[in-house]
Amino acid sequence: VATLATAMLLDGVALLVLNGMSISIGDRMSALGNSKLLGIPWLLIVAVVVLVAVGLAMRFTTFGRDAFAMGGNEHVARLSGINVPARKLALYALAGGLSGLAGLMLLSRLGASAPNTGGLQLQLTAVAAVVIGGTLLAGGHGTIAGTVLGVILLGVVANALNLLQVNSYYQPVVTGAVLLVAAVVNEFNRRSGPGH
Repeated sequence: VATLATAMLLDGVALLVLNGMSISIGDRMSALGNSKLLGIPWLLIVAVVVLVAVGLAMRFTTFGRDAFAMGGNEHVARLSGINVPARKLALYALAGGLSGLAGLMLLSRLGASAPNTGGLQLQLTAVAAVVIGGTLLAGGHGTIAGTVLGVILLGVVANALNLLQVNSYYQPVVTGAVLLVAAVVNEFNRRSGPGH
C-alpha cells in the first residue's frame, strides 16, 4: 500500500511539474530501442541477459535462497540467522535498479516520456504477469520461467484483442480479470499445499 501510495503521489507531482506534457529525447537512445544485433532487437537481448542473471542468482546463490526463505516465512528466516533488514534493503535496491533499467528501455523505445507513461496500469500488468506465472503473492515460491510465460500470455491476449479490433478499453478489464483469477488460484494452491 505504501508503494502504491508513493507511486501515485509522485505521478501526481510529475504531472504538476510538467503540466501533463510529454518530453522528447530525440534520437539519443534510439539505438537501444530500435536497433538489432543479428536480427535480434537490443531490448530483447538486454531483457534475456537480465532474466538469466536474476534467475541464476535466485536459484544458485545464498542471496536468492535467503530471499525465498524470507518470502516463505520472515520470522523463521530471521531465526535461521538471515540478516532480514539487510537482505530486504538489498532486494528493494535491486528492484529499484531493475525498474530504472526497464524505464530506460521503455524510454528508448518510445523516444519520449510523459508522467503517466509507465504509471499504475503498467505496474499492475507486471504484477499480473508475475502472479499468472505462479509466484505466490505471499512469497516464498516463484520462477523466472513462470514470469516469462505470464508476460507472454498477457502479451498474446493484448495482441489478440487488438487483432480482433476489440475496444482498447476492454484490455484493462481483461488484464484485471486474468489477475483476479490467477490470484484466486494462487491462494487456493497455497492453502492446499503442504502443511495446510
